Amino acid sequence: MPSFDAIDDRAHRSPAYAFEALLRHDRAYTSYAPITDTACLTALAHRGPFAEPLRAAQQNTAGATKLRDELDQLPQHEWPLRLRRMISDQVNLIVRRSIDPDRPLPECGIDSLGALELTTRIEIETGVRITSNDITIRGLAELLCEKLAPAGD
Repeated sequence: MPSFDAIDDRAHRSPAYAFEALLRHDRAYTSYAPITDTACLTALAHRGPFAEPLRAAQQNTAGATKLRDELDQLPQHEWPLRLRRMISDQVNLIVRRSIDPDRPLPECGIDSLGALELTTRIEIETGVRITSNDITIRGLAELLCEKLAPAGD
């Protein structure tokens, strides 16, 4: 087997050789390459499809303000109902059907990826990060009520 220096020397002369050398090895070799302040990678990240949810989250901070303003107009005892409706709407978008608010979300088709999507949607909508084992719509609504309630209550 040739040394890495020999592979590196030939790879500079022939990109095809470098590609073939990578394909021949059954072990992956990794290294760290600093990419901060790299204009081309930053531009690619901003234009790429992976940045779309981040741009949407930055633009949708008004959603949290809108919900908060709506909650401020309601008496606090009505907050759980409004939050359950918001969470139900988000769950309905993920599983494409309505579900019982007391039924555990995994039984309704929400797997770990769906749970991540749901928590992201709730965070965008409310501005509150949730990490909870409450896996029902009602439990999530009660948790959000506690987190959104004014400090004096």
